[in-house]
Order: sequence, then structure tokens, then C-alpha cells
Amino acid sequence: MRANELASALSEIPYRRSNYLNQARRNELIDAMRQSEIIEKELAARRIQMLSLEQKVKYIARCYEIREILRKNLGTIKGEMDKGAGQ
Repeated sequence: MRANELASALSEIPYRRSNYLNQARRNELIDAMRQSEIIEKELAARRIQMLSLEQKVKYIARCYEIREILRKNLGTIKGEMDKGAGQ
């Protein structure tokens, strides 16, 4: 369920805030969205208990990476919005 929410949120950000992000940042968010969709499908196809420890660790690590991508881009967006508000 959370992976689905994450994929949904990630699908909007690159387009709704595109004027605050350069192309590399937009691509990074789109890539994170695609990867979260893969995680969502994998988790939906199996019960979480059926995943190996290695698979669980891989998914958790990727989710942390996606979280960092979101935080970095949110900081960029907020910084750009603050610049616009100060003008």
C-alpha cells in the first residue's frame, strides 16, 4: 500500500514542480518512481513473508535511497520557491 502511495506521489512531482527542477532532477524522480512501481509490483505479487532476507534488505535499501532522492529534490523545490518569493 505504501509503495503504491509513493509511486503515485512520485508520478506527480516531476511535472507539477518542473519549473523548480532541472532535467537531471526530473529524470531522477521519474527513475525513482519507476523503481518504486517495481517494488510495489513485487510486493503485491508475493506475500512479504515469502521474500528472502536478501530481497527484503534490497527493497529496504532502495526505499531509503528513494527517500533521500525525495528529500534532496524537496529541498531544491523549496529553495527555488523561496528565491521566487523573495523577488
